[in-house]
Amino acid sequence: DTYVRLVAAKVQAEPGEFVEITAVRENPKGDEGALRYEWGGNHAGDGDTVTFFASESGMYSVTVIVNGARGVVGSTSVDIEVR
Repeated sequence: DTYVRLVAAKVQAEPGEFVEITAVRENPKGDEGALRYEWGGNHAGDGDTVTFFASESGMYSVTVIVNGARGVVGSTSVDIEVR
């Protein structure tokens, strides 16, 4: 089955850093049509790649739900620690 994973440039960041996060489809099945990405958490941007801004120390989660022509393709999250 198709699933989605998030690839973060790093999972530990310093305050003030930007971290690029990309949603990657694995094992795609057939034509899923145009994909729509619904991101949650502290991020900027849209599409399959967004940027997380490490504003202050703590644990943060960035989530994504990927939708295709026939509904949800997959969803996942990644945690980033700001030290």
